Amino acid sequence: MADLDLLVLGSGVAGLSAAVRAAEIHGMRVGVLTKAELQQATTRWAQGGVAAVLNEDPDSTDLHLADTLSAGAGLCDVDAVRVLVDEGPSRVHELIALGAAFDRDPQGRLLLAREGGHSLPRIVHAGGAATGLEVVVIRPALVYGPGVKANFLRLLGLIERGVPLPLAGVHNRRSLVGVWNLCDLIATAARHPAAAGETFLVSDQHDLSTPDLVRSIAAAMGRPARLFPFPTPVLRLAARIAGQGGAVERLVGSLQVDSAKATRLLGWLPRVSVDDGLRRTVEWYQSRSG
Repeated sequence: MADLDLLVLGSGVAGLSAAVRAAEIHGMRVGVLTKAELQQATTRWAQGGVAAVLNEDPDSTDLHLADTLSAGAGLCDVDAVRVLVDEGPSRVHELIALGAAFDRDPQGRLLLAREGGHSLPRIVHAGGAATGLEVVVIRPALVYGPGVKANFLRLLGLIERGVPLPLAGVHNRRSLVGVWNLCDLIATAARHPAAAGETFLVSDQHDLSTPDLVRSIAAAMGRPARLFPFPTPVLRLAARIAGQGGAVERLVGSLQVDSAKATRLLGWLPRVSVDDGLRRTVEWYQSRSG
């Protein structure tokens, strides 16, 4: 170990690619640390394949970008996705040069599959295209329920303690999904034949503003909603200066998802209303300290 320039943790495709690059391009002395054997990496169990534009016509990196941003429902970093789609083809060819054996047809051409939110076949597999698995992608809105973490949990604590919140002037709309409804859609998609190969957005189908969310949680707690108006642009600026821009943006910004596709194709509707879901979440939260 002391003679190494670089120690790579993990023997999946990312780790081994990094190790080879470091050794061949930078002349480093490289070691790879893995669980037991090189083959025991999660890469070998991955079924999703690798997405890249490997046939230019009719596909294009711009179309790949559009598909990814659409499936991401506003959650994607556009610059990061652009790097992904632009560099994807060359990275696949680098893997082939390193010995990756992707599935090919009898003429030796790469077999391209279509999955999830991709509008054209652009997925390469290594023994995965013929597994018989049917892929369904479910992209949830903000998930809440027992065990919720991060901003939602902090918001519950602030409301319970009666802390005044400068959110009365926020006029946003946020989609939420209770864990009960998310699990119900997963179970429905697993059974329904029309779900295979599709991407579904899921929400409780009742969007709220942040002030309405605070009022609903406070009502479930039997407490007053302590809200006061404060200019939202100033709140955003102050949050960025304090290094909390992302957290505040999730409170004051809008993010709505449309789960109508799940209703149209699968006949799915939320079983638990937002009010009932928030009540159950509050009961869980209060039981933790009770």
